[in-house]
Amino acid sequence: MKLFLQKKKPTIGLALGSGGAHGLVHIGIIKTLLENDIPIDYIAGSSIGAVVGGLYAVHKDIDAVERFALTSDLARISHFILDLSAKGGILSGDAIERLLRQELDGARFEDLHIPFAAVATDIRTGKAVVMQSGDVTIALRASMSVPLVFEPVIQGSRTLVDGGLVMPVPVELVRSMGADIVIAVNLDTPCLHGDHTDNPNLMMIADMTMEILRNNLGATQAQAADIVVSPQFDKKVLVGWEEFLHAKDLIARGQDAMEAALPQVRTMLSKIK
Repeated sequence: MKLFLQKKKPTIGLALGSGGAHGLVHIGIIKTLLENDIPIDYIAGSSIGAVVGGLYAVHKDIDAVERFALTSDLARISHFILDLSAKGGILSGDAIERLLRQELDGARFEDLHIPFAAVATDIRTGKAVVMQSGDVTIALRASMSVPLVFEPVIQGSRTLVDGGLVMPVPVELVRSMGADIVIAVNLDTPCLHGDHTDNPNLMMIADMTMEILRNNLGATQAQAADIVVSPQFDKKVLVGWEEFLHAKDLIARGQDAMEAALPQVRTMLSKIK
């Protein structure tokens, strides 16, 4: 009697990039995949990508993550901005950590519904630190700690800051977790000053320099993905507090970007089946 072996369904991993408040587009990315019956098997994220990815991995309910994002208002944002510090960052980050801990309900990586990894940077060594065990809240707090804006997270001999410094689009990480198909969401797409650079001042030059570095690093890492989704923005943001007030628009932008990439996803799935 001939035996028929059932092929293993290809697994899909998301590499959710860093990019301040613009990272709310990740919610739209996930919503669109799920609405089209495309499962998400692994997630790795840097900075805001870690926050959105971690919240989804804990709840496995993207509508709950969307509701959380849509509760942003001036009162909440002011609470974060007034959380001042004098120890390695303008803001202590305590207010955001409390909010995340409440929303995550003290979750640990071992409890997650989806395998998830958050990336931070050890500012002492300049190397990426991948967090896949222990307290999810601390991992997200470390991954999103933009240097000079938030106090670093101290873990033993490590001083952890934003993962986007070294791994803004963690493609190779999510592939190493077991993903057959990797969808990268790169938020560091070109958005330079163009015609306004005839007489740049000091701040403009510093800003443009950082944009070029971010663009090149993000693009290089995204190249290793099977599919790259790159939502476009009119400006770059470091944190982009005011952008959190436009969460609905950003989520919709993510949905549109993922909708445009769906034919690529379906073609890739059909080739592997």
